[in-house]
Amino acid sequence: TRNHSIESFKFLASTYMAATGQSHWALSQKLFGDGQKLKAILEAGADLTSRRLDNAVWWLSDNWPADLPWPEGIARPAAKTPNEGEAA
Repeated sequence: TRNHSIESFKFLASTYMAATGQSHWALSQKLFGDGQKLKAILEAGADLTSRRLDNAVWWLSDNWPADLPWPEGIARPAAKTPNEGEAA
């Protein structure tokens, strides 16, 4: 299945930012086209639709640093082909 929990996404996003030095705003722009959305999710508990959540996890998986192991216990999605969907 492609469904991921919001908790798993928060962990992935936080781990990615720590490893890459990317800001909330920069990652949020890449994931959602909105520089404030990620901060709202991480700090204020804002929610996401399952489609946006899945697309964000796909983006993280496709852009995960090669030298950083994918976190255990979180299912890693298969790579998305360009015609499989739009941006999160």
